[in-house]
Amino acid sequence: MGKKGAIEVDWIVSLAIFLIYLTMFFLYLRPFTEEQTEASEVLLAGLESSLKENATWHVQRAPLFIHSNITSLEPIIAPFLLSWENISMADNASFYRQENKLIFKSNISTGPNVKWVVSSEEQYPQQYVLTDLDATASDVTIDSQRFKAEFDGLLKSVVHFEKQRVSGFNISLDSGFISQESAVKEFNFSDLAAKYKLSAETVNHTTFVVGDFPRLFNYVEPRQTFEQHNFTLFVTLHNYTSYYIDNSLSGMLNFTKQTCQEKSSDYIDFYDSLGGVSFITDEISTISFCAGNDSVSLSVSMPLNKEMNYNIIFHTGDYTKTQKYINPYSIRMGLLENLTGMSIPLIEELNASDYANLKEAWGYPSGRDFSFQLLNESGEPLVNYTPATPGTVNVFTREFEEVVLDKYGNKVKYKLRIKGW
Repeated sequence: MGKKGAIEVDWIVSLAIFLIYLTMFFLYLRPFTEEQTEASEVLLAGLESSLKENATWHVQRAPLFIHSNITSLEPIIAPFLLSWENISMADNASFYRQENKLIFKSNISTGPNVKWVVSSEEQYPQQYVLTDLDATASDVTIDSQRFKAEFDGLLKSVVHFEKQRVSGFNISLDSGFISQESAVKEFNFSDLAAKYKLSAETVNHTTFVVGDFPRLFNYVEPRQTFEQHNFTLFVTLHNYTSYYIDNSLSGMLNFTKQTCQEKSSDYIDFYDSLGGVSFITDEISTISFCAGNDSVSLSVSMPLNKEMNYNIIFHTGDYTKTQKYINPYSIRMGLLENLTGMSIPLIEELNASDYANLKEAWGYPSGRDFSFQLLNESGEPLVNYTPATPGTVNVFTREFEEVVLDKYGNKVKYKLRIKGW
């Protein structure tokens, strides 16, 4: 019995000595472990900083606020004075950029609408847009609308529904006719739209035609701006039988004897059983015409002291088809926004980087290693940079949400995981 008690005492003493030595071992090891953890945290913080610095980028965007009076698919012509080189619509819609304007097609609804224009360091290849537009330097055709217009800087003639509709188009500024022979003529086109421009000594005149729409969007700008001028267009119309300015001045055209009409308005339409043409101006203008010899001589005189717009719209049916295009929408650009986030292309560039060079550039110790992964919402790696794998060592990990920003301004939150050992 005494021997058994002695054995139990020895066992207790041995266990106590073991626990004392074990405690002393951990007390001895703790400073080294804490130092290693602190050093690893510092390295991870530096790694995170370097990764963000090299993978973060900026995208600019600007809103186009469109207040519409109609609901329809429409060609939109927006002023665009920004000097951005690489641009796109945020929805990647095709556009045409000319003369400080953006032209695109959009489904707009009555009331407020917003379209975004974006810019970044990346290129924006435009999608091919299928339109019924065949443009050359001398004419533009929209077969589906049975429409063809000829140009020589200015409009020369129009055939619509296989009938001659327009000829003898001329313009004047302050009663002086603009000579087309001495003017500079310019032509430009894309799959979406075409531009015809006449640059004279006193005035610039630009016409845009947008695919699928038999409309001529015209912009006139005096060379001497902010001085009051009077701009007049003259045109001869053919094969129309009726006209409409408003309910007080409309009816059949009388070609048996020359008759003339004049009124201040921003709208006039001529039509027959197949279709017609509307002239719509920015401001109230003096509209006068005379019918005789199976044609109509029309003049529209409007004030001009800065860039001004007037549209010539060919259509099916009668005047009721185009009255909605008197002030169809207003458009203005809002304030610029600078967006910041991580770029997947930049992260992919890092993923393709030489490991030794990257460690040196980021000041990471040559005897230590790291990896990083970009994970989507499902936790799947979109980018997995693992040039080295850890052995039996302590691996320190950081994981945090990061905003990833694409070139169209779209943001999504992904997880970024970095490891160091």
